[in-house]
Amino acid sequence: MKSFFILFIALLLMVAGAQELSAQDYIIGRFYEGYIITLDGERQDGYIKYEKFNTMQSSIIFATDPKSRRTRTAYKAKALSGFMVAGHTWHSIPFKDLIGPKQQKFMQLDLDGYIKLYLFYGTESNVSADAQVVIRKGDEVAFNQGTFITGFHKKASELVSEHTALADKIRNKEKGYKLLQLYDIIDEYNAWYRENN
Repeated sequence: MKSFFILFIALLLMVAGAQELSAQDYIIGRFYEGYIITLDGERQDGYIKYEKFNTMQSSIIFATDPKSRRTRTAYKAKALSGFMVAGHTWHSIPFKDLIGPKQQKFMQLDLDGYIKLYLFYGTESNVSADAQVVIRKGDEVAFNQGTFITGFHKKASELVSEHTALADKIRNKEKGYKLLQLYDIIDEYNAWYRENN
């Protein structure tokens, strides 16, 4: 009976592992089709080595032929404008975390617009729920959403200050204009920006 129980547990773990793999669809260490964007805006199609997201934030390996080591090139965030692999777009942006100096990092784009939201992976997880949200307006230095924990209404209204009606709603702490609605606030700002610029 004990050996049956051990076999049953092992089978459950194998099934769970298979489901996790099929849900993820991408395997760490393998090359997948993608592209890089050079600093002068040129797109180069090829293959990118899929890694843990916190690793890809610093550097990636690009290849024109993934089977040939001679075609592989490592790129740090300062050397490219961005890349795309596994259905995710990454931009190379200047970033200032809550502590530490400003750095150039690849960040996974989560919401596009004049104000962009990115995901920053401080751990080895590739799960977006484990990521921190990073905010970048135009060409400014990106910053961690954590800076909004104190003084959200003042800081967020300053972020969207050109859209005076939206800034007033945030400043006045109207329903639906709080930290937990950040994505909706940024969506509203970006829609206004597209119409007016």
